[in-house]
Amino acid sequence: MEQKSEFSYRLIIGSDSHLRGSNGLAKLRLVTAIIIHRVGAGGRYFWQTKLLPETKTLRDKIYAETMESLTIAQDFLPKLNKRLNGHNSYQL
Repeated sequence: MEQKSEFSYRLIIGSDSHLRGSNGLAKLRLVTAIIIHRVGAGGRYFWQTKLLPETKTLRDKIYAETMESLTIAQDFLPKLNKRLNGHNSYQL
């Protein structure tokens, strides 16, 4: 972002999950991504994976994905704002 400050950037944080395994050994593989989209010119992405106990319902799975995205955003955004020193040209 600092290297190409003439571009507009969008920050996207999201999670998705998939059930892995069977026979009582299933785990929920939860992937959370942080994407910095340089509008019109690509971007960069970073992700982390966690293994969680199996969820029994679709609702629990969606809650787990949402909570993970919100937790990452809650931790990441203040650090990013501090690093940007208050520049307002970014959509956070």
